Amino acid sequence: MKLSRRNLLLDFILPLVVILLISLVVSLTDIDRGLASCFYRTPGGWVFRSDWPWLQLYKYGMVPGLALAFGGLFLLLLSPVIRTFRPYWRPAAFLLLLTLLGPGFLVHTIGKEMWGRPRPVDTVDFGGAQPYYQVYQPAGSNLGKSFPSGHAAIGFYTIAPFFLLRRRQRKLALSLLATGGVYGALMSIGRMVQGGHYLTDVLWSGYLVYATGMLLYYLLDPERIVD
Repeated sequence: MKLSRRNLLLDFILPLVVILLISLVVSLTDIDRGLASCFYRTPGGWVFRSDWPWLQLYKYGMVPGLALAFGGLFLLLLSPVIRTFRPYWRPAAFLLLLTLLGPGFLVHTIGKEMWGRPRPVDTVDFGGAQPYYQVYQPAGSNLGKSFPSGHAAIGFYTIAPFFLLRRRQRKLALSLLATGGVYGALMSIGRMVQGGHYLTDVLWSGYLVYATGMLLYYLLDPERIVD
């Protein structure tokens, strides 16, 4: 699919500028630690750690995203052998690749394994032993896996249907985008109240999933259904 200058600005450059500006403001104002402190008490620790629905989201919240990803894998595997499914290989490939490249490669392999930001629960501010690192300060792979958030990423992955309907059914697509965004936000809040992540961790998870989805949208054109 051809990428116009307008789409380049709106779909790629503007979101990148927004996440960078938000990260800058959060860092300058120390919102990351300030927000985390709202969920922590001495004594007692992380007061909502085991509360409903945050514990349930931590345990089972990945199910919708994983079901969507496995649905894409199942459809992709069937498309070469069952004629009915053959036209849908593009959306199926999109769903699978978005999972592998977004929550999989960028978030887990590149972010968590290489950035090394200590989680709030592990820092001296909240009863741990590690120093606090800003989101732009990689600490090394041995100090923690706070940046970005895997749970938030698979939560935000549920925006994937938006890309499959973006041109053909725009109102429905925007509704699905909002629904996935809200679900990702709930997953994000759950990890924050449990001391697992800072605000910037979850915001970047959402951005990385979105940016990966947008890149694949232009590369694969998943709305194109051809027999």
